[in-house]
Amino acid sequence: MPSRDETHLDPLLRVREVRVDDRIRAVASALRTVEEARADRASAEAVRARAAAAARAVRQAEREVLETGGLTALDLARADAWEARVRDEDRRLFDAVARAAEAEGAAIDDEARARAALAATKADADVIAAARAVIVDAARRAAEAKAEEEAEEAWRRRG
Repeated sequence: MPSRDETHLDPLLRVREVRVDDRIRAVASALRTVEEARADRASAEAVRARAAAAARAVRQAEREVLETGGLTALDLARADAWEARVRDEDRRLFDAVARAAEAEGAAIDDEARARAALAATKADADVIAAARAVIVDAARRAAEAKAEEEAEEAWRRRG
């Protein structure tokens, strides 16, 4: 037979457990966001590295042609314009990497907040579960004591 306090705590405990489940889903979502942000940052870094490698290859080829005397003044002017475009592109790619790293940092911070909220919600549910367990145990012990007293009384009446 449930005690009056037990029936009052059960709905509260269920609500807390639902909140814990919601927080678990929030942590899972935050983890997915972190993973996506890490992948985006890695992708941006890879794009920048490929662009830098391609620019180095072009510079090396141009240097080889320059050493053999195969470039004209017009070629050199075009090379300067190309270098300016490459620098602009590198700045753009650097900014993309920085934005991706910033988004990754924000996602990591969000995950930490979601984990903290889960811990607090879980602790709250654990307190209620512990209080409920104490009440249920006390009710069980009281019922056992009452049954024991009734058995003793019945024994005395027989004897």
